[in-house]
Amino acid sequence: MYDDVINLIAIDERGNDVGKHEVFCRRESITRAEHYQAAAVGLHPSVQFRLADWRDYDGQRFVEHEGKRYIVERTYETRDGGLEIVVR
Repeated sequence: MYDDVINLIAIDERGNDVGKHEVFCRRESITRAEHYQAAAVGLHPSVQFRLADWRDYDGQRFVEHEGKRYIVERTYETRDGGLEIVVR
């Protein structure tokens, strides 16, 4: 169930916020295996958000959830048309 909300934040070339897009999501934990695999290549994911529709995402580099801003590490389109956004 997609009962959580995040803001996808677009920025300009100077780093200024130029838009926020609110979407429903499901917050998911990073698995232990994914955490260690990512750390081995210098990435440090902390949480993942699952969107029901990949078209809700347009390449935004930041995500805001419960007042905290995260940097998008990677995205993954799922077989069912959703999108996983892994952030740190």
